[in-house]
Amino acid sequence: MATPCSCLTVCAALVLGACTPSFAGPWHQVDGPYFRVISRASESDARATHHDLDQFLHVFSTVAWKERNPPRHKITAVLFDDRRELREFLGARVNGTFFRRAPIAPMLVAYRGREDPSSETLKHELAHYLQSTSTTNQPSWFIEGLASYLQTASMNDAGEALIGIPPAGHRYFAHVYGVLDAEDLFDPRQDIHDPAFYPSAWLLTHYLMQERSAALVDFYRALGMGRTHQAAWRASFADLTPSAIDDTLGRYLRDRGYANYRAIPVEPHTEPATQYTQLNAADAHALRALLYALHGNRAVDLVQARASAADALDAVRRLDENHPLGTLVALEMLPPPPNALERARAFATTHPEDPHAWHTLLRWLHRSHADAQRIDAAARAGLEHHPQDVSLLVFAADAALHLGDNKRAHALAGAAMDRRNTDADVVLMFGRTLLAVGKCDDGMKLIYMALPRIGLRTEVAPPDLSEARRTCEASQPRQDADLAETPLPDQNR
Repeated sequence: MATPCSCLTVCAALVLGACTPSFAGPWHQVDGPYFRVISRASESDARATHHDLDQFLHVFSTVAWKERNPPRHKITAVLFDDRRELREFLGARVNGTFFRRAPIAPMLVAYRGREDPSSETLKHELAHYLQSTSTTNQPSWFIEGLASYLQTASMNDAGEALIGIPPAGHRYFAHVYGVLDAEDLFDPRQDIHDPAFYPSAWLLTHYLMQERSAALVDFYRALGMGRTHQAAWRASFADLTPSAIDDTLGRYLRDRGYANYRAIPVEPHTEPATQYTQLNAADAHALRALLYALHGNRAVDLVQARASAADALDAVRRLDENHPLGTLVALEMLPPPPNALERARAFATTHPEDPHAWHTLLRWLHRSHADAQRIDAAARAGLEHHPQDVSLLVFAADAALHLGDNKRAHALAGAAMDRRNTDADVVLMFGRTLLAVGKCDDGMKLIYMALPRIGLRTEVAPPDLSEARRTCEASQPRQDADLAETPLPDQNR
């Protein structure tokens, strides 16, 4: 039997269309060039969270990538007031998460309570997303250990990036309760929700970052090239057997080696201009639909989660038939309507300023097996509005390949590489265009480099490698002499 709404939640229902205590009260957003922070926090707190995220991106980019490297798409962060509210939508035992391919990807979801005043949970999830753009071939202990190592990153008044300061909770747990044995930590069946898992992963990663950083780079590079976790470890840390790891970490913990951190001079962080606004009713309904749809990806009661998302979308459509986020949720996260392609066309027509509208249209053209001319026309139209959008450049390069316009495809993929040569799907597309213009060895090198990093997940289907190689070698004598030298991505980034 449903619980009736209280007097307090009736007011919220008038705005949000449902009796959902987690959504009581107005939601606001702080919108900047790289981040959109959505929360019910005060303006000063919301802006502080935006500052934390933007500064973290600045530190990560300049230290890990050696340059300011803006994200491929604006990152949306949704902050609940506390852990209970978060778990209503994402399920038990979840403190935060990120979605690499959410409709408004990338997306971070966390909470910011009294126990997390410096947005560490949110920065932990942002670290996960930034890690995932390089390779998906990573063991769980390294995924969580590196994110834990990075989550405390900040800048001091001297203009230094402070990296490796121990998270207080992990440090306390490791000292009081100890850490997992290395064999258990490395076991792929290990429950990551074991209270000892995160402190153990953090302590090992902290030791490797501080004491064995060169070998750790080799380990990460080997993972990116598709080697198994075990083979990459043996090649990089031959002396660190499980028993040696246990002994080493025991000394590291007793000697408080984890107290050491790096202070790296970086360029000053410039605070970006931001805008603070309240979400309107349609935006709030759409956000609720998105969160229910995300919950449906994890919840046991998938049917109920989808039904709640559908109810929220009905409220969106009554206010705005082509609402951007509502359309994305309907077409990309729930069972699609029968007129999905028509709705995707209407979305791009009514919201050409939104790059996600063009991405959605192009994905539905692919799903509908549209011919290359129609896909090419849509990609060209999208690029007229967003000439630097990396996903549109990849779509356009793929369409040009199918039309046999190999030189244009190579130029488009090269433009995408200029912006995001750390993204595996961009490297994959550039490798395909190299095959098309006769640079067989370079093309195959990039393709084999990209496929294990991307886990075969890309906007467009990967090529048949054997057929692509034969076609390339057959066309090699006709290679254009005026094509530029191939810029291979820097594997140290």
